[in-house]
Amino acid sequence: MNVARHQDQGPGDIVPGRGFELVGLLKARQGQLTLLEMENGAIIRAFNSAYGRDMGAEWEHTTLNCSPEIEGEEIMFVWTSDVLRAIDPETSTILYTRTTP
Repeated sequence: MNVARHQDQGPGDIVPGRGFELVGLLKARQGQLTLLEMENGAIIRAFNSAYGRDMGAEWEHTTLNCSPEIEGEEIMFVWTSDVLRAIDPETSTILYTRTTP
């Protein structure tokens, strides 16, 4: 069964929003450092991600470095819509680029 790339979020289970590619990447890299380049120019260090999506929202939100907590790393709440790129700091490879505004 093919699932639409972006689905409207209603009550019940989380369905893919516009940030599902990014949350999937962060889930796959659990425990590995990923640098997130934000729209405001900030670089955020992410080791893990716990995400959700509000009813009616197009984009997911994620809380970074909280599950489990990483000693010395800040717990951050971000909207996936604010992330421009995800980068592997070991190789400088761009793992994700936001394609929609």
